[in-house]
Amino acid sequence: MIYNKSLNIFAIVTACCTFFLLIAGGFVTSTNSGLAVPDWPDTYGENMFLFPLEKMVGGIFFEHGHRLLASFVGFLTVILCIWIWKKESRPWMKKLGFLALLAVIVQGIFGGITVLFYLPQFVSATHATLAQTFFCIVVSIALFTSKEWSTENTSILQHSNTPTLQSLTKYTTFAIYVQLILGAMLRHADHVMSFFLLLHIIGAIVSVYFVIHTHQFIKKHISDNTILRFSGILYRLAIIQIFLGVASLFLKLGSYDAINTDWAMVLITVLHLATGALMLATSLITSLNARKSLQTATETNAHYSILPQQ
Repeated sequence: MIYNKSLNIFAIVTACCTFFLLIAGGFVTSTNSGLAVPDWPDTYGENMFLFPLEKMVGGIFFEHGHRLLASFVGFLTVILCIWIWKKESRPWMKKLGFLALLAVIVQGIFGGITVLFYLPQFVSATHATLAQTFFCIVVSIALFTSKEWSTENTSILQHSNTPTLQSLTKYTTFAIYVQLILGAMLRHADHVMSFFLLLHIIGAIVSVYFVIHTHQFIKKHISDNTILRFSGILYRLAIIQIFLGVASLFLKLGSYDAINTDWAMVLITVLHLATGALMLATSLITSLNARKSLQTATETNAHYSILPQQ
């Protein structure tokens, strides 16, 4: 692989814009603005891109703004996909670029369905889940096109008497991903809120356990600076997420019916969603780096084995 700096920068920009799109979607849900614009793909009968900015007030600002940002991310994804197909020599990267394009198209369709069918819970939750999935894809592309990924060429040194680093990071990422799905279901649940709230709390406990356990394992056995750095970031994000989750729970229980006007609740909820997305991206990067390379491991008295490079 030949490192393409411009492609990597563009992939990073696409990933950052996708993150802001997740935040915009969080504001739409938290302010109950999903039906502020009742038609799709038009906006009050006008071309979406020609809708007057002076009319973007109240819930229309959040919903229409979300649509515009989503269209921009879709445009970036088209360029990214074409760029990868023209410049990438790795066949699996070409497939990943196509998967990103397919994901953003499907995501846009689901976004329209949520409006046309008046926010059905399953479709809305699926829309939110696909958003996190697409975020994972573009974050992966940004990592795979990085200079570090293209130049490292080492084997993974792993303690034989403990769970492999690859397994721990994989399970941690999966736990966080499931937790975000439960969070999406909770945000869109009307009649079974208590049930999904309980599942979300259980999921939070499981996710935090995996984050802490994996971080302690990495600190003890791994000396790769990249893996250590991202593991530390994930650990700190988990702490922040715990406080945001508790704050969100107390505010929700105290003022759930006033969510449209309670901006403290809106901001905490959006921050909670954004931190969850950052946790997922950080855990994914840690897991992928664990699969790629690990320069050294802390020496112990146990036996070691060399795992082949992935």
